[in-house]
Amino acid sequence: MLVKLHYLSALCPCALAVGAKTLFPAHNVFQLNETGTWLENIAVRANGDLLVTMLSPIASLYTLKRPYSATREFSLLHTFENATGLLGITETSNDNFAILSIQLGNGSSPAPGSSTIWGVSFEHEAFKTRKIASLSDVLVPNGITSIPNSSAVLLSDSSGGTITRCDTITGTCEIVLKRTETEPAPGNVEPTGINGIHYRDGCIYWSNSNLVSIFRMPVDKEGYPIAEAEPETIGKVDALFIDDFAEDYAERFYIATGTNNTIVELQQDGSSKVVAGSLTELTVAGSTAAAFGKTIEDSRILYVTTNGAIKASVNGKTEPAKIVAIDTSGCV
Repeated sequence: MLVKLHYLSALCPCALAVGAKTLFPAHNVFQLNETGTWLENIAVRANGDLLVTMLSPIASLYTLKRPYSATREFSLLHTFENATGLLGITETSNDNFAILSIQLGNGSSPAPGSSTIWGVSFEHEAFKTRKIASLSDVLVPNGITSIPNSSAVLLSDSSGGTITRCDTITGTCEIVLKRTETEPAPGNVEPTGINGIHYRDGCIYWSNSNLVSIFRMPVDKEGYPIAEAEPETIGKVDALFIDDFAEDYAERFYIATGTNNTIVELQQDGSSKVVAGSLTELTVAGSTAAAFGKTIEDSRILYVTTNGAIKASVNGKTEPAKIVAIDTSGCV
């Protein structure tokens, strides 16, 4: 696939305050050539290279090498068979990742039992893939997170409103959580419950798209929810929909808002503000996911994937999917 690159210029060290917003410097670091493309999720390798999944039009995994550099390179790594799109991605161990795929049938409805979890390895500089498990009990898989020092991953089912635990060695999968906080909101035009999911310090955090909220719940060392524990609300944001998110060193959440075309920063005290984009701008139009860089050059850079406003045009315009770099260092 042909691509075009927009090189990252020097980033301003301070954020720009605009009304109720605090807008951080944002620049495109990569953009596809074709509209109708949808980049869904993003992970960062230890060497700093980005891994990006495509939901549409094909189930492909891409890499953007050295995203912080003028010599960055974008390339296709693999296209998965018997799938129409890729979703969440997470690192399970050093340079090993788990990825979710889906097979959509007529009318864009998931084909029953067609979703799969795959393993991808870069060990010894050799790229390999393997099927971990079929997800027969998952309606629409979305986000995925690994549990450190275990073979377990937890994945979200946005339509079923559940969290499934999968052992990446044995392939055994089981639903481990279903709560009001993980389910779609009743009567919503687009019923989407739990979306992004991430592990940190003994807890799992997840976004609920319809509830536009971030929740937290403790889990044990194998990824099972702690008995008698209940989900805790971190905060609710002012948006119609939220997608995946990333958390920084100060435990601030940076949330992709999809058709709201923004990135929202959510503090632990529940307060929030827009830090990139707007409803009427293409800056992060159709934002889908976010991840922080891992090198000295970009540890405070938030990389955001988009779908180019494919679901709701911006002033009548759509654009090819892209990756945006946002400098979150601000004036602090």
